[in-house]
Amino acid sequence: MRIQAGGSDTSGLSTEDRKRIYEEEKARNEAQQKLQQKQVAQGCLGCLGLIVVIVIISAVTGLFTSEETEESRAEVGSHARYVTEAGTLERTVEHLAIRELGKTANWSGNPPTIIAVEKTSQYDGGYLIAIRYRADDNLTSGLIRSGIIVDARDLNKALFKDPRCGEVKECMLMPHFKLVDQYGSEKVDQVGKLLLSRTTAEKINWENMYTAGFEQLLKSEGQLWLHPALRE
Repeated sequence: MRIQAGGSDTSGLSTEDRKRIYEEEKARNEAQQKLQQKQVAQGCLGCLGLIVVIVIISAVTGLFTSEETEESRAEVGSHARYVTEAGTLERTVEHLAIRELGKTANWSGNPPTIIAVEKTSQYDGGYLIAIRYRADDNLTSGLIRSGIIVDARDLNKALFKDPRCGEVKECMLMPHFKLVDQYGSEKVDQVGKLLLSRTTAEKINWENMYTAGFEQLLKSEGQLWLHPALRE
C-alpha cells in the first residue's frame, strides 16, 4: 500500500470519490490555516496588552520617581559627605555650598570642602548662617585670596536667590586653609570671615558684580577679614 504524504489512500477510487476526498482535504487545510491565523492574532493581542501594561507601570513609576526631592537624589550613596541633618535649612544650605564650592578641596587627600554649617537665630527674626569650609589651594597667596572672594560672591548669589533660604538674613563664610607656623608645624585654621546681609544682597545686580567690586562691597556694607598671609 502506498500512502501519499499528507493525504489519504486514493488507489481504486472512482473519479467522484477522488474529487470528494480532494475537497475534504482542501476544506480541512483551509480550516487549519484559519485556526493558526486566529491563534497568531490572539498571541499578538496578548503581547500588545502586556506592552500596554508595562508602559502604564513605567509611567506610574516615573511619576513617583520624578517627585523625589533634590535632597533625596543627592543623598543616594553619599551620606558620609554631609555634616548637617537631612530635611533642615542647614542641609539645604550645605547642598548649595557643595554645588558652588565643590565636594572636595584640591588639597592632598581631597578632604571634604564643607566643615560645618551652623544656624543662629536673630533677635528680629530669621537666621544667620555660618559656613566653615576648606578653601582651594592655588599657585600664590594672591590667587588663593581671589578664589575666596569669587567663591563668596557665587555662594551668596546662590543662597540669597534660592526661595528655600528665605529665612536666611545673613550669611557668614569662614574659609579655612593650611598654615605653617614659625617652627614649621602645619595646621588647618580659619583664614577669613566674609559677612553679607540679605538687605545688601537684594540690592546687587549680580550680573555686573565682579570680584573687585564685591570685595569693596563686603568692606563697606558687610564684613571682610582675611589672614595677614592672604593680604596684599
